[in-house]
Amino acid sequence: MGRAIINHMVKDVVPVGQSVGMDATDVIAAFWKAMSARDWAGFGALLAPGVVYELPQTRERVRGRDAYVRFNAQYPGEWDLACVRAVPAAPGTRPRRR
Repeated sequence: MGRAIINHMVKDVVPVGQSVGMDATDVIAAFWKAMSARDWAGFGALLAPGVVYELPQTRERVRGRDAYVRFNAQYPGEWDLACVRAVPAAPGTRPRRR
């Protein structure tokens, strides 16, 4: 399977319920683990109800937790992914928002 650079933005991905006691690095690791395992219930539990998924290269926009989970669950073809590197923000900084 070839490698692809994923160029997309996910806004308002916040932990819901199961993330109590998790820091941002734990949430990101759980996000990629659930997605690569196709654990859609676990994946959805990590998302805010109002999550917005944007793909700038195709100008697609997916709004809402259920729609984003469905988008990934129904994505066609065989695919595999892994988070190669997650770079945490420096202490005391906040993520940028558009």
